[in-house]
Amino acid sequence: MQTDRFQGNVSRKLDWNEALNTVGSTISNVFGKPDTYNTYNTTVEEGNDNTMLYVGIGGAALLVVVLLIVFMK
Repeated sequence: MQTDRFQGNVSRKLDWNEALNTVGSTISNVFGKPDTYNTYNTTVEEGNDNTMLYVGIGGAALLVVVLLIVFMK
């Protein structure tokens, strides 16, 4: 059974002015300065920040798993 659900007029012309306006506004929004700046005063205690330690341990564990998989084949 055939349906005409997906049979439509797809031969529309591209509106170059609208396309250029869209590209230009997108580029200006990406590289433009934001209207408002949200500043939050957050302090990080230097002695209790173990983020890089956890990243290093996770990376080392991932490396060991990958090496085990490679050398087991």
